Amino acid sequence: GSFTGLRIGLSVGNALSYALNIPIVSGHGPDWLKTGIKDIKTGKNDKIILPEYDAPALTTKTRK
Repeated sequence: GSFTGLRIGLSVGNALSYALNIPIVSGHGPDWLKTGIKDIKTGKNDKIILPEYDAPALTTKTRK
């Protein structure tokens, strides 16, 4: 579905950013592009953004 496409696209973007040492900067609002460019020029790309969910992750337990 489209959500999986977004996740794959973001994963590829993150991998390319890491491999090529290119910062990822986000922006929002009507002037998101102008804000993003200003943040890149001033070196403001050091925020770590983590997703917040309403429940803990459901992961498979390791076998012993």
